[in-house]
Amino acid sequence: MVILGGAAADDASSGAEGVMDTANAVFVELVERGLLDADEYARMMIPTWNRTLEEFLAPLRAEPLVRDLSVEEHSLVALPDILLEEYHATRDVEHFAGRVTGFFEAAFGPSLFSVLSPGGRSPEALTELMAEFRTRLAARVAADPGAVETHWHVVLLRIVRR
Repeated sequence: MVILGGAAADDASSGAEGVMDTANAVFVELVERGLLDADEYARMMIPTWNRTLEEFLAPLRAEPLVRDLSVEEHSLVALPDILLEEYHATRDVEHFAGRVTGFFEAAFGPSLFSVLSPGGRSPEALTELMAEFRTRLAARVAADPGAVETHWHVVLLRIVRR
C-alpha cells in the first residue's frame, strides 16, 4: 500500500507559510477597513494537521500495527512550486497572481468563509467580500511573487503486510 499525506517538516513548517502569511495579511486588512468583523476573523481556520514523518511512522512502529504491517520505504518530500516555475518562465505576473489566488480560494475559501456570521450578510454582500479578498490577494501576489513561494511537504510511505 502506498500512502501520500500532507506533512510538516521537523520544524513544523508545511512549506506554504508564505502564501498563508500573505492571505492572512489580506484578512487583517479587511478587518482594519471594516469589511470583515474581528470576531469572524478570529473564528477563521483551516482544519488540518500536518504530521511530521515521525508522527506518521509512530503508530506503524507500535502495537497492534507493527505485527501486521511493515514500512518498507518512507520519505519526507518538499514539492516544487510549479506555479512559481511557470511564472519565472513566462514572467506573466497577472496570470501567476490569478493562479495562486484561484488555488488558495478553491482549497481554503470554503473553510475560511464558512465562519462568517449567519444572517450577517446578504448573498450579494458575501460575494462582494470574497471578491474583495480575491482582488487584494492577487494584488499582493503580483507585487511580490517570491513571497508566496510554496513547497508543500508530503510524506510518502510504502507499507506491506507481514
